[in-house]
Amino acid sequence: MPLLDSKVLIVVVLRALGTFWYVWAFLLAFAVGKIIYRLYKRNRLARLGVPEPILRNAQNNNQCVVCNVLVSEKVKQYCLDHNARFGGKVYCFQHQKGIK
Repeated sequence: MPLLDSKVLIVVVLRALGTFWYVWAFLLAFAVGKIIYRLYKRNRLARLGVPEPILRNAQNNNQCVVCNVLVSEKVKQYCLDHNARFGGKVYCFQHQKGIK
């Protein structure tokens, strides 16, 4: 006969989970809330006409595409204004020198 019977083990596990039911409920509510917020935010921006790739890269649009260094708004605008040279990508000062 094993040390713990399978029925006893099940009862012990269920009691342990039952003791911390509020923790599981909080984690579930937090996860569901986060999913709902992300869907709401994406839907709201989509209704404003923001394209999907911009939604995905919204935090990274001021970074150099080569080294991921944050650049100023003026540097970003310069790169976007010179679309023929940079192809619509943002480069830092160091990497702008190498592109012609």
